[in-house]
Amino acid sequence: MDSNLGKLWNLLLVAGIALALSAAGCSTTVESQPEAAKAVESGGSLPASVTSFLGPDASKLAPGKEAGAALVWINPNAQWANYTKIESVAFISASADPTNASNSKQSMSL
Repeated sequence: MDSNLGKLWNLLLVAGIALALSAAGCSTTVESQPEAAKAVESGGSLPASVTSFLGPDASKLAPGKEAGAALVWINPNAQWANYTKIESVAFISASADPTNASNSKQSMSL
């Protein structure tokens, strides 16, 4: 009888540990807000990484919707009825160093 009680305690211990581990694995992931979105919302200036890429058009960016893009700009003059397709193009870079010829060839062949 004592061995059955010991097995029961071991089983309960293992079940408790499994439950605790699975509950920890279900925690919610929270994505931090990008620096540029924080700057726009606070009325500050955009980081150089954004303004150097977009130039004067960067000032048109506004905060996006919750769980969407951090910053958005929708052209108010766009004629959406003229669009019939959306084309998605993927670019894969094999190396952060564009001067590396072997990696450049590799990324082009992908």
